[in-house]
Amino acid sequence: GKLSSATETEWWVIELDRAIARRFAAATLSVAVWSPAGDRIAYQVNKSGPEDIYFKSVDGGGAEEPLVVSDVLFKNTDQWTPDGKYVTFDQPDPDLGWDVWRVPLAGDRKPEPLVRTAANESGGWVSPDGRWIAYLSDESGRNELYAQSYPTPGQRQQLTTTGVGGWYGSTGVDWSPDGRELLLFD
Repeated sequence: GKLSSATETEWWVIELDRAIARRFAAATLSVAVWSPAGDRIAYQVNKSGPEDIYFKSVDGGGAEEPLVVSDVLFKNTDQWTPDGKYVTFDQPDPDLGWDVWRVPLAGDRKPEPLVRTAANESGGWVSPDGRWIAYLSDESGRNELYAQSYPTPGQRQQLTTTGVGGWYGSTGVDWSPDGRELLLFD
């Protein structure tokens, strides 16, 4: 799921089964996504100008770790991939507009593009089986939903034809648990 906040606030993690609440952060976190194991949260936060992406353990131990820190303004955290190895995000390029990227949690943590065209793409939601990635694109002249093979680009399918909500911030996408349906919400 996603957590959202527009103002400086305190973020808490609550374990419902044990009725325990722990302070997670006191900052303006605009979007946060849970790891598949539920033990870490990746989030975008404005620490040094642009909104960079960090992650942190939810148990209160361990330091905040950077994932994507750059001069690019407005990186949007989209999803922690189901295998727990990557976080997907979208960011603008001065020549190509918005594109979908992923960053590995291990190794050099060098971001790599997933969907990068002259159109604006946003989102980056990987199916539960890890075979597809859904994203929004305005290549047709309006925002539509697409699915493309993942992790290697190849087969691609346009899933909507009458436009989908607004740009990234007002349209959410999630896969059904069996990966057979995409759920859209505004």
